[in-house]
Amino acid sequence: MKVLYKRNDVYVAQGITFERMFSPQQVCLILGVCRNTLYNWTKDLPGFPQPVRVTSRTLRYRASDIESFLGRNKEEGGGA
Repeated sequence: MKVLYKRNDVYVAQGITFERMFSPQQVCLILGVCRNTLYNWTKDLPGFPQPVRVTSRTLRYRASDIESFLGRNKEEGGGA
């Protein structure tokens, strides 16, 4: 499949748009938290990125949402 163009984390190929996604395990590594903390933040922390259900058993987080969250927290000078 030939990628026509890439902007940030969005790829377009053959008229289909793809966005980079992270698994919960990858998000835990990026944020340095355990899975329970990730799920608690998803449920209880206002403004925390919500996962996308890819299949009935698979959740993914948009890379752009995680990066925005990290940027907001960095600007505010604190962690989650």
